[in-house]
Amino acid sequence: MTPQKILFLTLFVGSILLFGSMAWAVSPSIGITVGGKGKAYSFPATSTNPNEWVPVSAGMGTVKVYAVEYSPVGGDIFEDTPLWVMAGDNGKLSTSENGTVWTPRTSGFGDSTIFDVAHNDENTLIHVWVAVGGNGKLFTSYDGVSWVSRPSGFGSNTIRDVEYGYNLVTGQGMWVAVGDNGKLSTSVNGFDWAPQLSGFGSANINAVEYGNGLWVAAGSNGNVRHSTNGMVWTESLSGFGSNAVRDIAYAPEGGTAGVYWTMVGDNGRVSISGSGTYWLSVGGFTGAHDLKNITHADTGTTGYWMTNGTNGVTAYSTNGIAWSIDSSPFGGTVIYDAAYG
Repeated sequence: MTPQKILFLTLFVGSILLFGSMAWAVSPSIGITVGGKGKAYSFPATSTNPNEWVPVSAGMGTVKVYAVEYSPVGGDIFEDTPLWVMAGDNGKLSTSENGTVWTPRTSGFGDSTIFDVAHNDENTLIHVWVAVGGNGKLFTSYDGVSWVSRPSGFGSNTIRDVEYGYNLVTGQGMWVAVGDNGKLSTSVNGFDWAPQLSGFGSANINAVEYGNGLWVAAGSNGNVRHSTNGMVWTESLSGFGSNAVRDIAYAPEGGTAGVYWTMVGDNGRVSISGSGTYWLSVGGFTGAHDLKNITHADTGTTGYWMTNGTNGVTAYSTNGIAWSIDSSPFGGTVIYDAAYG
């Protein structure tokens, strides 16, 4: 997915912050949003003004673009070469080193949709991208250019989201992929996947996120569960009622109100959590927009949350509670994802 996902976790070494699955020596410089009709826009990472969004020509044609992701080390199997990846309908996938000049790639998905891409960043010896989508398809790449199909354990069920989490306490990392009919698989290397019992039954799982030693997965009918190992999942209350959860994000700096987790979904629903296990609904947005993604920009002491959705809506918050809603250059087009790098 989901949604961007920028994962932050806990350790300061010298002048470099090590996050849950991403490390930056400096704050991100740009953000990129993607959506329907092949649209993509870039903007300064510190900006919360959609008037500063600039169109990006990424070679995606007019298809829906569901995913965009950045890794500071994603351009090479061993070397620390930065890379952006965006992907969407009809197996479309493009890469960029700077977020400005993009090159279309052959993903291997054929005409199947790619719903998410993720990277394990530099917490492992071998850098790996994972892309997931329709018909249970899952592909991996060392550089974002050449992609190899892997058995996912999903059968023909759509895979909606994939995420990598690295536990700094145990020194172990893991991938989790989620999708339709309650399907969930885990992997320690991104190549070999094992199906797990999610507890979602036949409900679709739309999003999965990792932070501070905890996995959180959520989906249709407001279902949300958490796990410390990706195999045993415990139910939580989302505050969404029967509305679907579409995306989850984690940020360790917690805004100004101790909000480390935020989830968004249909009819403008937003819930927040300090722990990832207990959730508080903060109501819905005026106009009942369906919110498709949530991400956090670490641009200073607290940074800010951003969520986007139908009719080109975008909204910002420093604490996850009070939101400033705005329109974007997407017009009536859905914004499906956003990322910072």
